[in-house]
Amino acid sequence: GLTLTVSSYYQWLCIWPSGVMDDTYSIYTSGSSNANSVPALQNAIAAASDQALIVLMCPYNGCYLSGTASSNVLFQSMKLFGATEDKFPTTNKPYLLIGRKGDAKAIVNELSDYGTCIEGKASVF
Repeated sequence: GLTLTVSSYYQWLCIWPSGVMDDTYSIYTSGSSNANSVPALQNAIAAASDQALIVLMCPYNGCYLSGTASSNVLFQSMKLFGATEDKFPTTNKPYLLIGRKGDAKAIVNELSDYGTCIEGKASVF
């Protein structure tokens, strides 16, 4: 199984190539605040197949992405698996995005209030 804990990372990216949450996954992290571009995350998203399950979360410090939803390079990659401009994560609010590049929308796309939890129900996977 996979357990992620609170840390100093702003963005966590987890990719399951099989499209299901099995034991074969890759994790990428970024400690960049006010990020416009995070090449390691962007490259991993670009390399993922359309059926891969992709999770990007900003659990503790928020994503703190810079610029706007239309100018932020990392956010453009996030749009490939369902990020929407109305939930552009620029602050310390927790953010959870789960989807597949081949789908038209995210399975989970939530921006919550600071200090709260976001749940992705297993039944939607």
